[in-house]
Amino acid sequence: MRLRTIGPRFEELNAAARALEERLARHRQALAKKDQQDQVWDSLPEDSLSPSDVSLLFGYVSDTLHCCHARVLDLLPDLSSSLPTTASILRRRPKNRRVNDAWNAALRKLGLEEGDAKVLCAFFVTQGYQCDYKRTEKESGQQDDANAVIRRSVGNQALKESLLKAVEVVERGKAS
Repeated sequence: MRLRTIGPRFEELNAAARALEERLARHRQALAKKDQQDQVWDSLPEDSLSPSDVSLLFGYVSDTLHCCHARVLDLLPDLSSSLPTTASILRRRPKNRRVNDAWNAALRKLGLEEGDAKVLCAFFVTQGYQCDYKRTEKESGQQDDANAVIRRSVGNQALKESLLKAVEVVERGKAS
């Protein structure tokens, strides 16, 4: 008699344990992602970049974010007047599925991921105040310089990879 009553209770507890394990795994992933983002934010002021290096990299970051913005507008021409900036796209993403899908498609087309966009935005926000961004034709094509600066001076791996991708996006865009 007791075994019959214990069996269903055991199954119920087992199902609850599996559900708890799944929730903990999702929570663990979210914490790992947050930790990576925190490391990027923490490493930005620590990286030993000269003002000219910051300006060079800021140019690539700015141009990459502009490319993302332009791709979204190409995909959503009917919303172009309500999406004048990259920030406006980022604000509307959670509320508008079309904007979110267009943003994700633009990132994929440029060879970027969501994490790259977050890192590039973090760089833009933290380093923009000290930049003298004036992209000119003679300045374009400094891919080797930018790659060397990134590899030499940027310690955080996520920041390094995202900046290298930004340089690649801009240089690839100039070639086409």
